[in-house]
Amino acid sequence: NAEGALAGLRYMHIEQMRWEIPKASGKEPTPRFGTTYSVAATSLFLFGGETDGGVLLDSLYQFDTSNNSWHSHSCRGVSPGAVVNAAAAAIGSKMYVFGGWNGVELLQPKLHVLDLSTMIWDVCPDDGEQPAPRQLHTMTAVRDSLIVYGGKGPDGKNIIPKDDLAIYDLSSETWSYPACRGEAPGGRWGHQAMLWGNCLAIGLGADNERETVVLSMLNLETYAWEA
Repeated sequence: NAEGALAGLRYMHIEQMRWEIPKASGKEPTPRFGTTYSVAATSLFLFGGETDGGVLLDSLYQFDTSNNSWHSHSCRGVSPGAVVNAAAAAIGSKMYVFGGWNGVELLQPKLHVLDLSTMIWDVCPDDGEQPAPRQLHTMTAVRDSLIVYGGKGPDGKNIIPKDDLAIYDLSSETWSYPACRGEAPGGRWGHQAMLWGNCLAIGLGADNERETVVLSMLNLETYAWEA
């Protein structure tokens, strides 16, 4: 918020439209912003972020919703390193991280994967053209695929909002770029994305000039945008 990075976790009870701060055991993460949250089974996994003092983080925390407990993990392997404004999503027992800023430059467009059963990082193989480097984008898990949309990235010497959609197929280990029809959200960063039925919902965030409350839906069967 306006006073700085926040710590703590809050629940929203959807039916009652009521917020709650759960009583949790274990050491919770320190205040940070630009983190990623991923849901796997009954746990939330928090990775990376930046402190108010400008320190970038590569720590991984797990919040177990079955007993409201925090756990920190030491990981091995080829990790993304300390990063802010990345995007993450989990499929099965694996968490995937793409993009972000490491304090010097945007991360190279490699898709990192963390095996949550062994806590070992690796880099996913990929064939074909990779998405351009970016931050403040979204990545959404859809069955055995990961869908990346938007963010901010370079265009020559300028940094602009991205309006492209890229899909990584876990089975074929390839990136693809479907041609979409209809009125797309356009360049968008700092937005949110989620799967809603057979549609990818994109909402909020900002374009090149201002914040927006526009919600757009992409039908993942026809790849047609529906405002």
